[in-house]
Amino acid sequence: MVKIKNKTWNKLVRDKIPEIIELNGGQAEIEAIKDPDEKLVWLKNKLVEEAKEVKKCGQDGLIEECADVLTVLESIIEASGLDWEYVEKIQKEKDQERGRFEKGIILKTTKEK
Repeated sequence: MVKIKNKTWNKLVRDKIPEIIELNGGQAEIEAIKDPDEKLVWLKNKLVEEAKEVKKCGQDGLIEECADVLTVLESIIEASGLDWEYVEKIQKEKDQERGRFEKGIILKTTKEK
């Protein structure tokens, strides 16, 4: 007798994941998000999930996790109706004005007037 394991995920996954599950003999119950605002909420939550995976992974998994973050970020930009090239333009402007993260500067304290 084969024991069937049910798992509850309730999370946003890549489009082909249900198909992959079924090709491997499983079953996937899915729901497609219709509301664009709701989709954006799920994508933002997915970005946080993927960022946490970047934080906890070692060097071996870093490229995979960074690729996942990039895919989710691109999906957020698209779902928001933003233009990727414009986002890159703003990124470059901020890099010019504020710098990047190349020096690894940690701001410890400040004193304000």
